[in-house]
Amino acid sequence: MVDRYNKTFPNFARYLDFLSGLSKGTHRRMVLWQVPIGNQYFDTMDNTQGHYQDNRAEYILGHVSDFAKAGVISVLFGAGNNGTKNIDAMQDGITNPDPITSYQCDGTNDHESQYADDDGGYLRIFVGKYSQHHVAIG
Repeated sequence: MVDRYNKTFPNFARYLDFLSGLSKGTHRRMVLWQVPIGNQYFDTMDNTQGHYQDNRAEYILGHVSDFAKAGVISVLFGAGNNGTKNIDAMQDGITNPDPITSYQCDGTNDHESQYADDDGGYLRIFVGKYSQHHVAIG
């Protein structure tokens, strides 16, 4: 995970600087590939198999314009090495265990999920909300 508060390395401010420099230096836009699906929002994310926490999706979806300014034109989320998926791949239905404490997550995953998706429905909900308010150009 990356420091969402941009105080210690690695952090998103440094990552955005790198992406911006790469985009400008190559005169190309970029696609971020295999971005972890996890989140630190839903109870579902208790760092068990298929329910791993990560903060990249939350940060990216909360700072879309910063990534666009850095030259990013698309973000492709992926499960990686048997990681969290945006479907019920674990076939465990809706899970809402007690919130846990981990990196920058001291019980912050305290939202009850209504979806069986392994990420608690995070991408379904927040990409949907983003899409309702923004129109793709191109």
